[in-house]
Amino acid sequence: VLIDTGSPSSIGKPGDVFDFDGAAHTLVTSHIGQSVERISTSVEVNFDVLIGNDLLKRKAFAVDYRGGQFMWDLASLPEQGVALNLKDKMGVPSLSAQVNGRDAQLIIDTGATKAYLNESYTRGLDEVGSINDFSPVFGAIHSPAYRAELIGLGEPFACECGNLPFGVQQMLNSLGVDGIVGQDVFQ
Repeated sequence: VLIDTGSPSSIGKPGDVFDFDGAAHTLVTSHIGQSVERISTSVEVNFDVLIGNDLLKRKAFAVDYRGGQFMWDLASLPEQGVALNLKDKMGVPSLSAQVNGRDAQLIIDTGATKAYLNESYTRGLDEVGSINDFSPVFGAIHSPAYRAELIGLGEPFACECGNLPFGVQQMLNSLGVDGIVGQDVFQ
């Protein structure tokens, strides 16, 4: 099972029924032209079901990247950690944060490997390398890497981020979103 907070829909293989929190759910076989098989091949991770926000938003959960755990039973959560105040942006969780001292609206995407920002947030920053990544929906991503300071995810910290591909940037701008926070930030 792949847990992807960046996907508004859960996806399975044809005929799959997924038991989620004691209820059976018939899953769609593709979302925006992407099937489990295609995504598995693209990201080189073999999985049978992608759990998206249509199911995730039904129950509180926690992700412990360092401990390698996904938890539904919040009573058993460790006392440490950060609770994020998330909002819904077209079926995907987002949060208000600051990037290098500027207010930003960021999507939380556990399916993304890296953090990406609108280029207006990286303009004038020194390049610290490059990012070569892949999105099953948008294809290959090649971007300079920049160091940015994020505030709003608990403690302030510096992370490496890339620029959003132009088409993604335009789409997210229309939603009032300035970037994507991926797995590298949470790890």
